[in-house]
Amino acid sequence: MKILAYIGFFIFSVSWSIVTTALLPAESVDGRKKDDTKYDERQRRMFLEIFARTFVWIVYIMLSSVFLRLFGIYKKVSESLFIFKDYPELLYILLGLLFLVMNYFSVKKKYTT
Repeated sequence: MKILAYIGFFIFSVSWSIVTTALLPAESVDGRKKDDTKYDERQRRMFLEIFARTFVWIVYIMLSSVFLRLFGIYKKVSESLFIFKDYPELLYILLGLLFLVMNYFSVKKKYTT
């Protein structure tokens, strides 16, 4: 059963790498600048800015969570949200997706005006 979990994780990792390499600009995946004909310069800058802003917010949420745990406030909040008590990473994923969508619209507005 353990080997099945490792195989599943390996398949997920490979498929994640394939999807991100195929759909995202080259600068956001491997950091190298190469001629990416799928996206123009403006679109590549938008991608990078959206992901950078989202990353900053995710780090902020994680640090806030650490401080809340240190002062004992997190336990009081997490008791009312049962699923996040057992799976706190689900909260980070949902908030990350929320910030990704919010940052997409704010950056899109910035680059279209």
